[in-house]
Amino acid sequence: MGMAGEGAAPQACAWTPSIDQLYRETDRLYYTIARGCGISECAYWVMYAIEEAGGSSTMREVGERWAYSKQTVNSAVKTLEKKGLVELAFVEGSRKAKRLLFTEAGRELARRSIVPAMAAERRAFASLEPAERAELLRLIEKYTRAIDAEIGYVLRAGGVDPPAVTYSSAPEPSAEASTACACLETS
Repeated sequence: MGMAGEGAAPQACAWTPSIDQLYRETDRLYYTIARGCGISECAYWVMYAIEEAGGSSTMREVGERWAYSKQTVNSAVKTLEKKGLVELAFVEGSRKAKRLLFTEAGRELARRSIVPAMAAERRAFASLEPAERAELLRLIEKYTRAIDAEIGYVLRAGGVDPPAVTYSSAPEPSAEASTACACLETS
């Protein structure tokens, strides 16, 4: 599916908007959870990242891991601070980098809404056969790299530099998060 002039010949395929619709459906689910918590989707993902990291993460790590700009993370963090859900502390030995930590209210919200969502994700993924899980991850990564390249061509053709993208495998959940998820009742 390369763009003309990019070295790859266009390939005919039966494109279906189903992929976009499926991604939007998943987005809708997380939007519903976030709104149920009284926060934006971005604020939800910031809290999710903190939980995933074992209760503490830097603003930079959140931005890099979730592909959010520094300004977007900062805005979400300010909202979460105002709601009393997170607090900032300087990273030891740094006068610039800040670590995000849950407040008591933030830990409670994570326990009530984020940890169960994480457990649901793991149960849904576990419902696939091992070979299906491996294939799903392989295909999503392949598609993500391909769409990144194709959108990059479009952006560059319009005079816009695409954002730098780094691909890395998702880290394994912390032992605490795994234990907490294993203890949840299915809904």
